[in-house]
Amino acid sequence: AEQTLSERNVTVDQADGDITLPAVEWLFGSRSPDHTCGKDSDANFTTSVSQGLFWTGAQDEIANQISITRTVAFWGNIFRNTIETCECDDFFRESLRVTLEHGDQDVPNDPDVLRILFNRTDTSEADKNCTLALMAAGALRPETCFVEVEQVVTTSNDIAQTITQSASSGQTPIFDAGITGRDQIVAISDTGIDMNNCYFNQPSNPTSIFNINQRKVVQYIPFADGRDDVNGHGTHVNGIAAGHLSENGITEDDDGRGNGMAKNAKIAFTDIGFVGVDALSIPPTTDLLNTGRSTSRSYEENAHIHSASWGSTDNRYTGQARAFDTFMSRNQNSDFLVVVAAGNSGTGNTLNTVGNPATAKNVLTVGSHLNSISTMNTVSTFSSRGPTADGRLKPDVLAPGQILNSARSGTNCGLMGLQGTSMATPAVSGSAALVREYFEKGYFPAGVEGEGKPIQPSGALVKAVLMNGAQFVSAAPYGNSQGFGRISLTKSIYISGQTDVALDVDDERFIEDGESRVYTKKVNTTNGCMNTEFRATLVWVDPAGSAFCRNCLVNDVDLQVTNTQTGKTYFPNGRSSRDTVNNAERVIVENVKEGDTFEITVTGTNLSDERQKYAIAFTGCFEVDGAVFVPPETSSAKGSNMMGVISVASTVAVAIVALLL
Repeated sequence: AEQTLSERNVTVDQADGDITLPAVEWLFGSRSPDHTCGKDSDANFTTSVSQGLFWTGAQDEIANQISITRTVAFWGNIFRNTIETCECDDFFRESLRVTLEHGDQDVPNDPDVLRILFNRTDTSEADKNCTLALMAAGALRPETCFVEVEQVVTTSNDIAQTITQSASSGQTPIFDAGITGRDQIVAISDTGIDMNNCYFNQPSNPTSIFNINQRKVVQYIPFADGRDDVNGHGTHVNGIAAGHLSENGITEDDDGRGNGMAKNAKIAFTDIGFVGVDALSIPPTTDLLNTGRSTSRSYEENAHIHSASWGSTDNRYTGQARAFDTFMSRNQNSDFLVVVAAGNSGTGNTLNTVGNPATAKNVLTVGSHLNSISTMNTVSTFSSRGPTADGRLKPDVLAPGQILNSARSGTNCGLMGLQGTSMATPAVSGSAALVREYFEKGYFPAGVEGEGKPIQPSGALVKAVLMNGAQFVSAAPYGNSQGFGRISLTKSIYISGQTDVALDVDDERFIEDGESRVYTKKVNTTNGCMNTEFRATLVWVDPAGSAFCRNCLVNDVDLQVTNTQTGKTYFPNGRSSRDTVNNAERVIVENVKEGDTFEITVTGTNLSDERQKYAIAFTGCFEVDGAVFVPPETSSAKGSNMMGVISVASTVAVAIVALLL
């Protein structure tokens, strides 16, 4: 393939996308033909770096000029002893790898990105200085919008099934209703999958070519090496989301202890981890998030969820977070939801520890709570805390992450327990697949399969439904440790005779700048509904902000709820006025009574665009399109006997250091 670098029109034949040599040439400009390396090199050789720092070329002069700061003197020394002397040439050629990721031409000001990977093995102090010079050179190019150092990226279930579905021991009402992930595809990026483990076993191994006829893994893109790492992080994560025991690769066992949250869903996978190497290799964002997706296939043969149990400790709205938001805000990706681990840096209740790309606005960011019925209302000590650097509420939700049983690599059917937000994230991704199946199989609104019209929900609606039903744990409501709370499917969707909330939704609705839309809901408990809360949750996919923005919300849409009987108005997210920061807003009205009428107002308060698409979900006791509400049975619901988790705990960490120019 040919890659063109900016207006310099530097092209090179690249089989693997590596553009290291022309990129370095572009960053530093061209040396004159008669240039010789050394401290006494010809006067014609100057770079954008020296020009940008007003470097005179005389080290002693710089150090003695009072008007020049120590910073400039420092950089002057760096450039004199690296770039001009050619001492960095071998380092750039042997220890750097540069790739180019094009911006979206349909998104205003979406930049092309040069990603520079720096190999730290056996590096000297001079090599480090070369890296510093390279960063400064990129920053001083007139074409450069921003320079970012990507922070360290780390990989951050039987009991979990009952917690996320019912919060009651042994009860899985969503499975009992027949919602198990059928016809769903969950995309996952992680360290690898052990295809010999019985939870993924199938007649033939998957390849990078999508094959819907595979039992479990329909696509395996070996971006790294095509195997799981020695810790089995990827195998474990995939098992939580959608593992399903099969001894022979054909017949499945519904009683497998390690079966996943969406056990009948299929998996499209990108391998981003090298065996024996403590590094993750992340593809360009568009390639990564297109795992399992192609416009050449039918809607049913596409992944609509991507699960990412990895990230860094950078709490800002980074270039990568922006790239995630850009991808999700494209019209053709309105069906798509990305679920990302918050991180494992919250020990000591340390704030601002949610890391990139979980800092993106449109992803569903997941923290961890304890994994038992008796302790599920306790946030894991390690779970990263919010807010983001620009003040947004994160994490969005919690899920069981300490300790989860799932598939163990290197064994036939073995299981192991791991803990981390890496485990909570696929628990949410699998649950999101169940929500998608609920709409696609016509369970909405009557709570019975096929009685409703099949709906292809947007990613924003799936996010709204999960956040709407999330339950507060023993921490400050909407606080930095829990966000909207732990997910609960029985509080999120209506299943006839199984759950105690009616559900109504409005999806992919547009609101114009300055426009208001009003919905009305009247509490009706005469049908046996006994829920004492009314909830409304608004979610929209906000356009990408500028990298490292301080106010990252682009389109401000507002939600408020008014009780027409009392005249009281409720604002979202525990606030006493409108929310101008977040693009997910929820109102909870407690202790509602028969006949209470609520007006729910959505307003396009301050939009940068002419209009903004949104999704909204309502739960409570009210009528929905004539559907008959059947309350849950008072006796114990059906459910399989769920076995306890094993006591082995492990924390897995894999890291990458990259320079993003």
